Amino acid sequence: MRDGPLVAVYAVLALGIYLSDVLRVEPLYFLLACGLVLLAFLTYRLQRYTLSCCLVLFGFFLAGTLNGRKLQWAEAGRIAPGVWEVRGALLEDPDVRPDKMVFLMRTGPGAPRGRKLAVLQVTVYSSVLPPARYFDPPLQAGDRIRFVSEVRSARRFLNEGSFDYPRYLKSRGVDYLVSLKSPRMIQRGTVPRRSWKDPIHRLRRVIRDRLHRGFGGRGEEEGFLLALFLGDRSRLSARLEREFQEAGLYHVLVVSGMHVGILAFFGCVVLGWLRLADWAQFLILGLAVCLYVLLVGAQAPVARSALLFGIYFLSRILFRRSHWLNSLAFAGLALLLAQPLLLRDAGYQLTFAAVFAIGALGSPLQRWLTGPLVAGTEAAGDPARLILENSPFARRARWWKFTLEDLQAGLERRFQWNRKVWHVGLVCAVKGLHGLAGLLCISVAVQAVLVLPMAFYFHRATWMAPLLNLIFVPWVSVLLPMVAFYFPIQALHPLLGSGWAAATHRWLDGGLRLLRVLRGEGQGPERIPTPPPELVTLFVLSLVAMLLARGRTRLVFLAVFSAAAILVSLNPFPHGHRKGHLTFHFMDVGQGDSTLVVFPRGRTMLVDGGGLRSEPVGDEGPGPPLEWEGDESQRLDIGEHVVSPRLWRAGIRHLDVVLLTHRHQDHLQGLFSILENFKVGEVWVGAGAEDGGFLEPLRTRALARGSRWRILERGKTLYWEGVEMAVLHPPDVSGGWLNPNNQSLVLKLSLGSFGVLLTGDIEREIENELVARGDDLRSALLKVPHHGSISSSTPQFLGRVQARIAVIQAGALNPFNHPSSHVVARFHRMGVAVFQTARDGEVMVATDGRRLEVRLQREREYRSPRP
Repeated sequence: MRDGPLVAVYAVLALGIYLSDVLRVEPLYFLLACGLVLLAFLTYRLQRYTLSCCLVLFGFFLAGTLNGRKLQWAEAGRIAPGVWEVRGALLEDPDVRPDKMVFLMRTGPGAPRGRKLAVLQVTVYSSVLPPARYFDPPLQAGDRIRFVSEVRSARRFLNEGSFDYPRYLKSRGVDYLVSLKSPRMIQRGTVPRRSWKDPIHRLRRVIRDRLHRGFGGRGEEEGFLLALFLGDRSRLSARLEREFQEAGLYHVLVVSGMHVGILAFFGCVVLGWLRLADWAQFLILGLAVCLYVLLVGAQAPVARSALLFGIYFLSRILFRRSHWLNSLAFAGLALLLAQPLLLRDAGYQLTFAAVFAIGALGSPLQRWLTGPLVAGTEAAGDPARLILENSPFARRARWWKFTLEDLQAGLERRFQWNRKVWHVGLVCAVKGLHGLAGLLCISVAVQAVLVLPMAFYFHRATWMAPLLNLIFVPWVSVLLPMVAFYFPIQALHPLLGSGWAAATHRWLDGGLRLLRVLRGEGQGPERIPTPPPELVTLFVLSLVAMLLARGRTRLVFLAVFSAAAILVSLNPFPHGHRKGHLTFHFMDVGQGDSTLVVFPRGRTMLVDGGGLRSEPVGDEGPGPPLEWEGDESQRLDIGEHVVSPRLWRAGIRHLDVVLLTHRHQDHLQGLFSILENFKVGEVWVGAGAEDGGFLEPLRTRALARGSRWRILERGKTLYWEGVEMAVLHPPDVSGGWLNPNNQSLVLKLSLGSFGVLLTGDIEREIENELVARGDDLRSALLKVPHHGSISSSTPQFLGRVQARIAVIQAGALNPFNHPSSHVVARFHRMGVAVFQTARDGEVMVATDGRRLEVRLQREREYRSPRP
């Protein structure tokens, strides 16, 4: 604490922000915080230092809770979600894609209806031409626009551990979302809004234009360089993005603090040659870094790195010894006071964890490994440089000094080498080795510390990353200055610029080829589940204990920490399940179905994977999504961003069975990502589902991943871990299905006296057929057919099922008005408890064959009586 007194202040402030959601803090508490500051000052003057420190810490804790709560107080008076006439100005140039463009805009004063200013994230779609083509000249930052549309709040999927999308948008300063079906809905103003950022936006457009002219005809390169230099990922290919993610090099691909460090280092070298004073270096580099931060859009990682850079140089100007831990805490304090929601942001946590890993582990490990060698080499052959300290570091340095002096004397006698030349060459070689060891130590330390947040947030961990960083961090360190030099060289002479662009192209192409050779062309690293709480506790406690310990005790905790990091990256533990219970997790996937079934001894089955609402897949894979107002989340990859994280959260990395009820996209499309992210034993589909070749892409993907493809038809019965699974539909026939909903695979699972009926999207025709055929449909739990549509759940069918609990999976604000109010009322008249994923979130139902238990994500519980 002596070297980092601000660490405690940062910790209590962060704790206050974290607890602000549960603590009742009123604005009047601000007066209490002011009183605490005054009281702390008085106790300090009275030399009551301990009491003064406690008061200061409590004051910062209270400041954290106030800072967290002020965001909720600020919501009063803002735009209410609904249909508005919106007027405002673009805050940035649009992010242009082939089928859409996205931009941020701030509503103008007094609009709409005199409400407070708000920041909107607007997405404009077009299925005919790229949206940007409708505007001449193209939309730019500062342009005033107006339109009429629905303004809505972001929605979070209500599953356990799901990504908090609304909080993420708040951390970026976005208040509401708007979706426009066509750019024709936008009316452009004649007078743009003037801003001090206009020169920055013009410079950014010039750089993009120059990069397009220099590298626009070379495939993926333009998109890569735009992402690398400007942080613009609009033209970045999905292939490159995936490859860098899987290799653990994503920080290399996009603008981050590393880029600021490279440019700052390059600037320090150039200014060092000019022998400028520290204050002059700080002024020039500070202006350059600020310009670069504004140029890339003041993204959070870059802004944080720029702040750390400014703190370091300011401490040098003030002739103060800056401790890395204190500087890190100061930067964290400044950012949290300005934007408290950053505390829960994954990027914020990863940035500070990486800096912490470098200062606490990487640099000390480098010093321990090669520091004595460097000190001994520099002192070799110089009798005046004696190492007299009695520390392990000094003893090892003396050993290297004497060893190198003996080696130097022997080589001099035998080969008559010049002593000075030998010494200079040896020092250069050792310093190069020291730098290489430092890069490896820092990479290993960062990977070890970040393995927990990477596993928690992204479910990725690769120990190839330290070795790949040894190659690609220097590669980017050369590539980034090459891109920066391209612009002045091209301005001097176009021919020189073309030659420089060709050299940059070869350097970039060689690095990308080398990456693909090293990581291989096969599948990427296996995704890992969320670590169990016990392992997380061991990881954190061993890391803290290692930093606080001294001597050999530190080595013990280092071994424990290393073992915990390896266990996090491998996560060999079986997933948690309720033994002896048949458990159903009806997930909230928007307008679609996805249900996880866990059997009494742990076998798993996923019924459907959710997906985008679109036409059935064809021979070339999933079809394009159909646009509709309401749920923005329906344009996500539901399998990758909703279903897979929920399964990882449950500790699952292997699925015994994936069952597809029918080929509609709201059931099917998410399964493509499921097959990529998990080892799947078998894929089950109903008879006739393969007609027309709609499922051929899924079948090809499943067979390529080593899964078995199995077709089920009516009359088939399977037994798993004491559970009977009877297939009630479809029959073993092909063709004749005008409505794919009626081709849904219907499955009844029975454990003891309880039955569960999974119905897919069948409609009244199949319901009547099941009733007429006399099948045993009695089930305590019913997955309501076709999302509660009016075309299903007939009274005759429900009378035969005799369910006590019904679960409806449908999206909020869906255009079909699912579930139908008539269907819900029908269930209520029959005394059935109805749960909806759009309202209640994920619905978990468990039975041991005697009782049913229901848990809702919205923290309500329902238990049925004994039969």
